[in-house]
Amino acid sequence: MSHQNNRLLIDKIMERTVLILKDSYGSVRLEDAFQMAIGEAEVHFNEDIKLELNPEIRQVIELKLK
Repeated sequence: MSHQNNRLLIDKIMERTVLILKDSYGSVRLEDAFQMAIGEAEVHFNEDIKLELNPEIRQVIELKLK
């Protein structure tokens, strides 16, 4: 997967994480929502995705939640 595709995938996973968090009304932790979003992407693309919730990704997600 190219670098541009990786960035797009990461952006989509972050967007999905935000939607999961909003839909859960605070009943799902950010870390769990992130893992759920990765799992959905793995099923959709039939690919194992290795992505960690680093401080940069966490910050972007938290900003999108506001």
